[in-house]
Amino acid sequence: MTPFERARAAHLPEVVRGLGYKLTPQSGGYGSSFCPKCGQGSETSNKVSIFTSAGVWRWKCFACGCPASSSIDWVAAALEKTAKEAVVFINDGGAPTPDGYSPVAPDAAAPISVGDKDVQYEAFAEVLGKVIQGLGCEVAVEYLGGRGLPETLVREAHRRGLVYSTSNDPNEAMQYLIAKAGEGLMRKAGCIKPGASWPAVAFRPILFPQWRTGCEFRMTKNPRKGESKSIRLGRLHTPWFWKGSGKNVILVAEGAVDGLSVVQMGWTGHVLAIPGAASWNEDWFSRLSVKYSGFELFVGLDNDGAGTENTRKILDGCDRHGIRARQFSPDGFKDWNDALRAGVPL
Repeated sequence: MTPFERARAAHLPEVVRGLGYKLTPQSGGYGSSFCPKCGQGSETSNKVSIFTSAGVWRWKCFACGCPASSSIDWVAAALEKTAKEAVVFINDGGAPTPDGYSPVAPDAAAPISVGDKDVQYEAFAEVLGKVIQGLGCEVAVEYLGGRGLPETLVREAHRRGLVYSTSNDPNEAMQYLIAKAGEGLMRKAGCIKPGASWPAVAFRPILFPQWRTGCEFRMTKNPRKGESKSIRLGRLHTPWFWKGSGKNVILVAEGAVDGLSVVQMGWTGHVLAIPGAASWNEDWFSRLSVKYSGFELFVGLDNDGAGTENTRKILDGCDRHGIRARQFSPDGFKDWNDALRAGVPL
């Protein structure tokens, strides 16, 4: 599959949500009040139809008469990129493709019902799109530098859209989040819990986006008793993904810090970082096979009980899908970041 074909096969609803636009389920597809060519319509309008045709997600606008167009056309128009730049943007960002490159998109395979979670997920994609726009990574540079990750690597990850940071001052972080996304939308997205006045993510300034529909928010200090060091919000449709070079191999790490650690240690293949040992999604086997035909999977989860148990589950899944795979964890260390800081070779 060529880069153009991979980009054209992107799962357009997730791409659109990931760019911060709302979708409304309708008759096996989606409607949108926003057209990347003629702009925003009224909140109640569905002037744009998003649907599948011959196995490919397409969209058309009834307001401006834009004919049926692809994911590439949407990104090019929305972000003011050339078609070539849009292809690179979609492929580098790990935009999801329909499972198995099937003519029936996963979302349309069953009757659509919108529950509280669906509404929350769409709201969070909108929050994330607003929050990361123009956001830097200075706090992340300082924090990850203390974890053995050099500034050049962190800034490259930021350039790829894989790490951002708000202020280390929770009050400043809260003001930034509210100013960007609005309190109402943040409550709708689950960023501010019912009865709470502060978003918990304001205390976790490091952002590791999971594509553009989910995100892990991480503390820069040790959590107090009962606190979680990190919080994940949104839909985990596509995990954190570092695109390597030259090798059709993918290493599965547990968390983005470990993902960056193996890159710093010299890993040149791709890195897929899941936010927790048990968060692997069975659908990823077929999606990865479409995008990286014949790849080999190196499973490098943490050396603890959960990591060992879920490594076996992932390896069993590879057997079922006919994917070459092996366990590849840091010998003698709990995780890859510990191994990096100890100065051991990959």
